[in-house]
Amino acid sequence: MSGRAAKEVRELEAAGWEQRESGPESLWRRPEGGRWWAHYQALIELRKERFDARAGLPKRGGAA
Repeated sequence: MSGRAAKEVRELEAAGWEQRESGPESLWRRPEGGRWWAHYQALIELRKERFDARAGLPKRGGAA
């Protein structure tokens, strides 16, 4: 695992996301449960949530 990938895994885990499997096919689910996301998409969702929180925007839905 590259240094960048390891950092991304730590970022998702620190935010409470649950990982299923590991490596390039890993899937992630946000703490509220719901759908599983591909690794890169989970990072996008996590970063959108953080951006929205800093901007004072309402929280997005967690379950799909």
